[in-house]
Amino acid sequence: MQRVKRTSVGKAVIAEIRAAITRGELKPGDQLPPERELAANLGVSRLAMREGLKVLEAMGLVEARQGEGTFITAPTTERLLDPLVVQLLQAAELHQLNEARTAVEVEMAGLAARRSSALQRERMSESLAMMERNLAVGESYQSADVLFHTTVAEAAGNPLLARMYGNIIDLVYHLVEQTQRVPGAGERALRFHTLIFKAIVARDEHAARKAMLEHLRDVQHDLDHLMTRDVPCSETNEFNKEVPPL
Repeated sequence: MQRVKRTSVGKAVIAEIRAAITRGELKPGDQLPPERELAANLGVSRLAMREGLKVLEAMGLVEARQGEGTFITAPTTERLLDPLVVQLLQAAELHQLNEARTAVEVEMAGLAARRSSALQRERMSESLAMMERNLAVGESYQSADVLFHTTVAEAAGNPLLARMYGNIIDLVYHLVEQTQRVPGAGERALRFHTLIFKAIVARDEHAARKAMLEHLRDVQHDLDHLMTRDVPCSETNEFNKEVPPL
């Protein structure tokens, strides 16, 4: 693996490890070097390395074993989509992807409110903190965003739903990469994530579903803005009025 550039550090860490898996340099069962050594090899901070590994674990590409280390899991073709295919997604397909996400994630949010464990809620909280840190310094929040959603999927407690979501996670990752270019998208995403999280902690299934639905409608608005360029900026987004400050 090569040292990564300082721009979009978390994203670059994920991309480099994924690329090493795709190239066959890292194989299922291989153990990654210790966190400190791996961070030094890639030329990033241990915090960036730790955040990158959390996202990779949420995507099902690595497994952290208590007291043993971090290992490469068996990848599937669905999890390692050809980057070129992802980049060639058309506008209509991005809208279809967000519709599919909505159909699955709204229910998963409600189930997570009913079934989530303390550890899963802690991971959601960590992803919110990661997202807030990245936004504060003007870095990409893509990894933290995806980590939050994959944790909600896991917390739903339905392995089949989690597997379905895992099969589109590369596409979701690309979708977030696109929508984060819309002014204010990150701040609104953080507020929606916080609403979803609070509802899950409160075990309020209705509120969790409602917050997730509003969040993904807001994402749809950002897609419209990107694709048409004539939709009002995010400051005039109707959903923005429904989201209270943190």
